Amino acid sequence: MVSQYAVLVNADDGTITASKNANEKMYPASMTKVMTLLVAAEKLNNESLGQKIEISIEATDYSFENDCSAAGFLVGEQVTIEDLLNGIILPSGAEAAYQAAIMTSGTLEQFVDDMNKKVQELGISQTTHFSNPVGIFDENNYSTACDMAVILHAAMENEICKKVLSARNYTTSCTQQHPQGITFSSKFLNRIDRKFGKGKVVGAKTGYVNQSRYCAVSMYESEANNKYICVTGMAGKAWQTVYDHIAFYQNYCK
Repeated sequence: MVSQYAVLVNADDGTITASKNANEKMYPASMTKVMTLLVAAEKLNNESLGQKIEISIEATDYSFENDCSAAGFLVGEQVTIEDLLNGIILPSGAEAAYQAAIMTSGTLEQFVDDMNKKVQELGISQTTHFSNPVGIFDENNYSTACDMAVILHAAMENEICKKVLSARNYTTSCTQQHPQGITFSSKFLNRIDRKFGKGKVVGAKTGYVNQSRYCAVSMYESEANNKYICVTGMAGKAWQTVYDHIAFYQNYCK
Protein backbone atom coordinates (compact mmCIF):
# COMPACT_ATOMS: atom_id res chain seq x y z
CA MET A 1 0.00 0.00 0.00
CA VAL A 2 1.88 3.03 -1.29
CA SER A 3 -0.81 5.64 -0.56
CA GLN A 4 -0.26 7.48 2.70
CA TYR A 5 -3.95 7.35 3.65
CA ALA A 6 -6.09 4.28 3.08
CA VAL A 7 -9.11 2.44 4.39
CA LEU A 8 -11.13 -0.59 3.35
CA VAL A 9 -14.64 -0.69 4.78
CA ASN A 10 -17.13 -3.53 4.63
CA ALA A 11 -20.07 -1.66 3.11
CA ASP A 12 -22.56 -4.24 4.35
CA ASP A 13 -21.88 -3.79 8.07
CA GLY A 14 -19.65 -0.70 8.27
CA THR A 15 -16.67 -2.45 9.85
CA ILE A 16 -13.13 -1.47 8.91
CA THR A 17 -11.31 -4.38 7.29
CA ALA A 18 -7.93 -2.69 6.80
CA SER A 19 -6.59 0.82 7.27
CA LYS A 20 -3.60 3.14 7.16
CA ASN A 21 -3.87 6.62 8.72
CA ALA A 22 -7.59 6.33 8.00
CA ASN A 23 -8.72 8.93 10.52
CA GLU A 24 -6.05 11.52 9.81
CA LYS A 25 -6.98 14.80 8.15
CA MET A 26 -6.57 14.78 4.38
CA TYR A 27 -7.58 17.04 1.51
CA PRO A 28 -10.05 15.16 -0.71
CA ALA A 29 -9.42 17.05 -3.98
CA SER A 30 -12.00 16.00 -6.58
CA MET A 31 -13.33 13.21 -4.38
CA THR A 32 -15.27 16.22 -3.04
CA LYS A 33 -17.44 15.91 -6.14
CA VAL A 34 -19.03 12.73 -4.74
CA MET A 35 -20.64 14.94 -2.12
CA THR A 36 -21.46 17.54 -4.78
CA LEU A 37 -23.23 14.89 -6.84
CA LEU A 38 -25.09 13.55 -3.80
CA VAL A 39 -26.34 16.96 -2.61
CA ALA A 40 -27.47 17.89 -6.13
CA ALA A 41 -29.07 14.49 -6.83
CA GLU A 42 -31.12 14.56 -3.64
CA LYS A 43 -32.87 17.66 -4.99
CA LEU A 44 -33.67 15.96 -8.30
CA ASN A 45 -35.62 12.96 -9.56
CA ASN A 46 -35.42 10.68 -12.59
CA GLU A 47 -38.01 12.74 -14.44
CA SER A 48 -35.87 15.88 -14.19
CA LEU A 49 -32.77 14.32 -15.73
CA GLY A 50 -33.86 15.11 -19.28
CA GLN A 51 -34.51 18.78 -18.57
CA LYS A 52 -32.17 21.31 -20.18
CA ILE A 53 -29.89 23.68 -18.33
CA GLU A 54 -27.81 26.46 -19.89
CA ILE A 55 -24.11 26.65 -19.13
CA SER A 56 -23.28 30.11 -17.79
CA ILE A 57 -20.14 32.17 -18.27
CA GLU A 58 -19.80 32.21 -14.48
CA ALA A 59 -19.43 28.41 -14.52
CA THR A 60 -16.77 28.33 -17.23
CA ASP A 61 -14.95 31.31 -15.71
CA TYR A 62 -14.91 29.60 -12.31
CA SER A 63 -13.28 26.54 -13.86
CA PHE A 64 -10.76 28.58 -15.85
CA GLU A 65 -9.81 31.00 -13.08
CA ASN A 66 -9.16 28.17 -10.63
CA ASP A 67 -7.22 26.12 -13.19
CA CYS A 68 -9.59 23.17 -12.83
CA SER A 69 -10.33 20.21 -15.06
CA ALA A 70 -13.39 20.77 -17.24
CA ALA A 71 -16.04 18.64 -18.89
CA GLY A 72 -15.85 20.81 -22.02
CA PHE A 73 -19.27 22.45 -21.91
CA LEU A 74 -19.39 25.89 -23.54
CA VAL A 75 -21.07 29.14 -22.53
CA GLY A 76 -24.70 29.14 -23.65
CA GLU A 77 -24.75 25.40 -24.35
CA GLN A 78 -28.06 23.74 -23.48
CA VAL A 79 -27.27 20.41 -21.84
CA THR A 80 -29.48 17.98 -20.00
CA ILE A 81 -29.24 17.65 -16.23
CA GLU A 82 -28.08 14.07 -16.77
CA ASP A 83 -25.26 15.38 -18.98
CA LEU A 84 -24.35 17.87 -16.26
CA LEU A 85 -24.20 15.23 -13.51
CA ASN A 86 -22.04 12.93 -15.60
CA GLY A 87 -19.83 15.90 -16.41
CA ILE A 88 -19.18 16.36 -12.69
CA ILE A 89 -17.86 12.82 -12.20
CA LEU A 90 -16.34 11.22 -15.29
CA PRO A 91 -14.21 14.15 -16.57
CA SER A 92 -14.31 15.83 -13.13
CA GLY A 93 -15.68 19.00 -14.69
CA ALA A 94 -15.51 22.06 -12.46
CA GLU A 95 -17.90 24.02 -14.66
CA ALA A 96 -20.41 21.16 -14.38
CA ALA A 97 -20.07 21.12 -10.58
CA TYR A 98 -20.49 24.90 -10.39
CA GLN A 99 -23.55 24.86 -12.66
CA ALA A 100 -25.16 22.02 -10.70
CA ALA A 101 -24.60 23.95 -7.48
CA ILE A 102 -26.29 27.08 -8.83
CA MET A 103 -29.08 25.02 -10.39
CA THR A 104 -30.01 23.22 -7.16
CA SER A 105 -29.22 25.76 -4.43
CA GLY A 106 -29.34 29.16 -6.13
CA THR A 107 -25.89 30.33 -5.06
CA LEU A 108 -22.51 28.72 -4.57
CA GLU A 109 -22.49 29.74 -0.93
CA GLN A 110 -25.86 28.12 -0.26
CA PHE A 111 -24.77 24.93 -1.99
CA VAL A 112 -21.66 24.71 0.18
CA ASP A 113 -23.92 25.19 3.22
CA ASP A 114 -26.06 22.34 1.93
CA MET A 115 -22.95 20.17 1.56
CA ASN A 116 -22.04 20.78 5.18
CA LYS A 117 -25.59 20.11 6.32
CA LYS A 118 -25.28 16.73 4.63
CA VAL A 119 -21.97 16.22 6.44
CA GLN A 120 -23.80 16.78 9.73
CA GLU A 121 -26.59 14.41 8.69
CA LEU A 122 -24.01 11.71 7.98
CA GLY A 123 -22.46 12.22 11.41
CA ILE A 124 -18.99 13.17 10.22
CA SER A 125 -18.95 16.93 10.89
CA GLN A 126 -16.18 16.65 13.48
CA THR A 127 -13.68 15.56 10.84
CA THR A 128 -15.07 16.69 7.48
CA HIS A 129 -15.89 20.14 6.12
CA PHE A 130 -16.34 21.50 2.61
CA SER A 131 -15.64 25.01 1.34
CA ASN A 132 -16.33 24.47 -2.38
CA PRO A 133 -18.09 21.88 -4.58
CA VAL A 134 -15.07 21.12 -6.76
CA GLY A 135 -12.26 20.07 -4.45
CA ILE A 136 -10.08 23.12 -5.02
CA PHE A 137 -7.47 23.14 -2.27
CA ASP A 138 -8.55 25.07 0.79
CA GLU A 139 -7.59 24.54 4.43
CA ASN A 140 -11.33 24.34 5.15
CA ASN A 141 -12.01 21.69 2.51
CA TYR A 142 -10.91 18.56 4.35
CA SER A 143 -11.96 15.05 5.28
CA THR A 144 -10.54 11.66 6.25
CA ALA A 145 -10.35 8.36 4.41
CA CYS A 146 -13.01 6.92 6.73
CA ASP A 147 -15.35 9.86 6.14
CA MET A 148 -14.98 9.68 2.38
CA ALA A 149 -16.07 6.04 2.62
CA VAL A 150 -19.20 7.19 4.48
CA ILE A 151 -19.91 9.75 1.74
CA LEU A 152 -19.51 7.25 -1.10
CA HIS A 153 -21.71 4.75 0.72
CA ALA A 154 -24.47 7.36 0.99
CA ALA A 155 -24.07 8.29 -2.67
CA MET A 156 -24.29 4.68 -3.82
CA GLU A 157 -27.60 4.38 -1.95
CA ASN A 158 -29.00 7.10 -4.25
CA GLU A 159 -30.23 5.74 -7.59
CA ILE A 160 -29.13 8.78 -9.62
CA CYS A 161 -25.68 8.93 -8.02
CA LYS A 162 -25.09 5.20 -8.41
CA LYS A 163 -25.79 5.35 -12.13
CA VAL A 164 -23.35 8.21 -12.62
CA LEU A 165 -20.59 6.84 -10.38
CA SER A 166 -20.72 3.41 -12.03
CA ALA A 167 -20.55 4.66 -15.64
CA ARG A 168 -17.45 3.64 -17.59
CA ASN A 169 -18.31 5.86 -20.54
CA TYR A 170 -21.02 8.41 -21.28
CA THR A 171 -21.85 10.52 -24.33
CA THR A 172 -23.78 13.74 -23.82
CA SER A 173 -26.81 14.69 -25.85
CA CYS A 174 -26.25 16.54 -29.13
CA THR A 175 -26.15 20.33 -28.95
CA GLN A 176 -25.45 23.13 -31.40
CA GLN A 177 -21.96 23.48 -29.94
CA HIS A 178 -21.31 19.73 -29.89
CA PRO A 179 -23.40 18.07 -32.64
CA GLN A 180 -21.93 14.65 -31.83
CA GLY A 181 -22.08 15.17 -28.08
CA ILE A 182 -19.05 14.86 -25.80
CA THR A 183 -17.84 11.42 -24.77
CA PHE A 184 -16.61 11.09 -21.20
CA SER A 185 -14.67 8.12 -19.82
CA SER A 186 -13.81 7.02 -16.30
CA LYS A 187 -10.07 6.35 -16.49
CA PHE A 188 -10.04 4.72 -13.06
CA LEU A 189 -12.87 2.28 -13.75
CA ASN A 190 -11.60 1.37 -17.19
CA ARG A 191 -8.07 0.88 -15.87
CA ILE A 192 -9.10 -1.28 -12.91
CA ASP A 193 -11.37 -3.36 -15.17
CA ARG A 194 -8.33 -4.22 -17.30
CA LYS A 195 -6.14 -5.11 -14.33
CA PHE A 196 -8.53 -6.85 -11.93
CA GLY A 197 -10.97 -9.55 -12.99
CA LYS A 198 -12.35 -10.81 -9.68
CA GLY A 199 -15.72 -9.30 -8.87
CA LYS A 200 -16.41 -5.78 -10.09
CA VAL A 201 -15.75 -2.21 -9.03
CA VAL A 202 -19.24 -0.68 -9.17
CA GLY A 203 -18.47 3.00 -8.61
CA ALA A 204 -15.53 5.37 -8.24
CA LYS A 205 -14.18 8.92 -8.21
CA THR A 206 -10.58 10.06 -8.36
CA GLY A 207 -8.96 13.33 -7.37
CA TYR A 208 -5.74 15.29 -7.55
CA VAL A 209 -4.33 18.49 -6.11
CA ASN A 210 -0.70 19.08 -5.13
CA GLN A 211 -1.56 18.87 -1.44
CA SER A 212 -3.35 15.52 -1.84
CA ARG A 213 -1.43 14.00 -4.71
CA TYR A 214 -3.48 11.22 -6.33
CA CYS A 215 -6.49 9.91 -4.43
CA ALA A 216 -9.52 7.76 -5.14
CA VAL A 217 -12.64 6.30 -3.61
CA SER A 218 -14.35 3.22 -5.02
CA MET A 219 -16.90 0.54 -4.19
CA TYR A 220 -16.23 -3.10 -5.00
CA GLU A 221 -18.60 -6.06 -5.19
CA SER A 222 -16.85 -9.40 -4.69
CA GLU A 223 -17.69 -12.63 -6.42
CA ALA A 224 -19.51 -13.62 -3.21
CA ASN A 225 -21.64 -10.44 -3.56
CA ASN A 226 -20.03 -8.72 -0.58
CA LYS A 227 -19.53 -4.97 -0.94
CA TYR A 228 -16.50 -2.98 0.17
CA ILE A 229 -15.43 0.65 -0.09
CA CYS A 230 -11.81 1.63 -0.52
CA VAL A 231 -10.39 5.15 -0.10
CA THR A 232 -6.76 6.08 -0.75
CA GLY A 233 -4.88 9.37 -0.68
CA MET A 234 -1.40 10.76 -1.28
CA ALA A 235 -0.20 8.38 -3.98
CA GLY A 236 2.60 9.54 -6.24
CA LYS A 237 1.05 8.46 -9.54
CA ALA A 238 -2.44 8.03 -10.97
CA TRP A 239 -1.88 4.35 -11.71
CA GLN A 240 -0.78 3.80 -8.11
CA THR A 241 -4.32 4.51 -6.92
CA VAL A 242 -5.52 1.67 -9.16
CA TYR A 243 -2.90 -0.75 -7.84
CA ASP A 244 -3.55 0.23 -4.21
CA HIS A 245 -7.29 -0.39 -4.58
CA ILE A 246 -6.58 -3.73 -6.25
CA ALA A 247 -4.23 -4.66 -3.40
CA PHE A 248 -6.93 -4.08 -0.81
CA TYR A 249 -9.66 -5.82 -2.81
CA GLN A 250 -7.47 -8.78 -3.70
CA ASN A 251 -5.99 -9.39 -0.25
CA TYR A 252 -8.79 -8.52 2.17
CA CYS A 253 -12.15 -9.04 0.46
CA LYS A 254 -14.19 -12.22 0.67
